[in-house]
Amino acid sequence: MTWHACAWIRALDLVVGPGSEPLNPPSFRGLAMERLAAEIEAEVDPALIPRGDTTWLWRIYAVLIRAKGIQVQASDVHDVWTAWALSEKPGHGALLPIEELDSAAQAKDEPYVAALRRVAARHESTVGSVSCVAEPLQGTVTICLLPRLTV
Repeated sequence: MTWHACAWIRALDLVVGPGSEPLNPPSFRGLAMERLAAEIEAEVDPALIPRGDTTWLWRIYAVLIRAKGIQVQASDVHDVWTAWALSEKPGHGALLPIEELDSAAQAKDEPYVAALRRVAARHESTVGSVSCVAEPLQGTVTICLLPRLTV
């Protein structure tokens, strides 16, 4: 599904770039992504939040909501956590595809799935989707559809 990759690239481009330096001057959309990330964090039981700097974890979860909305799955949530944990917790035993984890480890993603779906449901518009254009690294242009979220 090409539109998912496009949504991730486009939304990350709007939040921050390498080294946490903004790629563009602060914009409404960038600030909206930060608000969405904070809203997701507020939905998760503080006892379940990983130790360390979780700023990027919440930002990527915000991108996930923009890409998948209420259709987010446990495998999506685990993939985001894995991407974040590669730098924050490089030796963690759960840095595996979700299918390779035991049921107890897989269950740890479920509160995040529920939180993301609650936030996505509050922001989904009944209007439909909005078109976007993203420029992948190869310089080609991809037309994609993103769920319209109100933030």
